[in-house]
Amino acid sequence: DNYGHLVGDEVLRSAAEKMSSAVRESDHVGRYGGEEFLSVLPNCTAEGARQVAERVRQAIGNEPLANEVEITVSIGISQWHPGQEVSEFLHRADVALYRAKHNGRNRVEVASDVDCG
Repeated sequence: DNYGHLVGDEVLRSAAEKMSSAVRESDHVGRYGGEEFLSVLPNCTAEGARQVAERVRQAIGNEPLANEVEITVSIGISQWHPGQEVSEFLHRADVALYRAKHNGRNRVEVASDVDCG
């Protein structure tokens, strides 16, 4: 918002490149909407996902992106359980994301079982 759409788009592209380089080869990263991204990490535990998320957070926060813009990243993690609806899985990740933002931003939070509903 502070730098205009063109710079914002370039920052999003740069962040996506850094995210893609910080995840495993088997993982998938995509833009979910606005400035939110979604990563799918197959065959990964919640702890493994937290470690990947920390690499992503550090990769983006350690040096300026496009046009020397510095950003931080708040990440919410949810582990899918067999039989779970996708909407519940995403809701749990969203709850964890907002907890990360509420607890000071630039951090990773993992959803718990109480985050559903």
